[in-house]
Amino acid sequence: MSEDKDQNTEAATPKRQDDLRKEGKVVKSADAFTAVVLASVAGAVALTGTDAALGVAQLAQRSLRLVDRQHPLSLVGAMVPVLSHALLPLMAASVIGSIVIGVAQTRGLFSIELIAPKPERLDPTTNIKNVLPSKDSAIEIGKSFFKMAAIGFVVWQVVSAAIPRFALLSTVAPLTGAKEVALVAGKLIFRAIIAFIAVAVVDWYFAWKKFDSEAKMSKHDVREESKQDDGDPRVKGRIRQRMREAAKRRSEPGLAQATVLVVNPTHFAVALKYVPGKDAAPMLVAKALDDRALAMRTEARKLRVPIIENRPLARALHATGTVGKPIPLDLYRAVALVIADVLRMGGGPLPGSLS
Repeated sequence: MSEDKDQNTEAATPKRQDDLRKEGKVVKSADAFTAVVLASVAGAVALTGTDAALGVAQLAQRSLRLVDRQHPLSLVGAMVPVLSHALLPLMAASVIGSIVIGVAQTRGLFSIELIAPKPERLDPTTNIKNVLPSKDSAIEIGKSFFKMAAIGFVVWQVVSAAIPRFALLSTVAPLTGAKEVALVAGKLIFRAIIAFIAVAVVDWYFAWKKFDSEAKMSKHDVREESKQDDGDPRVKGRIRQRMREAAKRRSEPGLAQATVLVVNPTHFAVALKYVPGKDAAPMLVAKALDDRALAMRTEARKLRVPIIENRPLARALHATGTVGKPIPLDLYRAVALVIADVLRMGGGPLPGSLS
């Protein structure tokens, strides 16, 4: 029992996962956040970069030629729309990307409790534990080296391939040189995004493994949670037993006046009433399935109602018959044969014929 309490070997239950989520403990990756934001900004640059660059170039020409030397404030006024057109899409893409990845990782989690001040957050021992060497810190250092190596390799690969062309930029027109630099920059950004995505996948995997390990429960915890949510299994067993007993004790109102009970032999029970010379047709007075069908059999024995096993007829009556109404016309012949057998049984008066 002590081992069950100490060893967390069981996967987290849905309730445990929900409780952790309410506490703000979900699988999160900072590198995934960086990758998505970088990809969003790069997408915005691809869509608006050409127009923005053209606007900035025209503004630079206007400034260098001193067009507004007599009216400096005009240059300031011209800068506002140009810079807004260049920067606002990037800022919007960054905000949207951060919101999307945040919602994706937390599944829309928002709780006032997470931002409310808590005394334990001011505990210096917690911060000291985070600084001291540990398995987690070693993993973080390893991930940092991996990130630097991956991104450094991408930068080196792109820049080293572009150095020969950069050496010739002084011999070409400024616009041509700018296009060459923009081409290399675009290639660098694209490959950097791929590298960041690869790093994010690795980081998310480690974050998931850590979360899964911390969320595990002991067998004792699983049993205790089951008792709290569903009740003690022994108590549930007693409740089910009492319900079955109550179902057996509960008799169908129409069974007391039934002439015969047609069964199959445990799953279906249909009670019929027919008094010769009084009823125009046999009436279906009660029907039941499974446990209630067994209870009807027990009650029928106490009431001395004859029980006839006829599987096809019991199923047909249960499926097509309506309690309180005559039986369906297509079943008259089969029911008549059953009632005739009951009438030939002899013995005392039949229940249902005494009214």
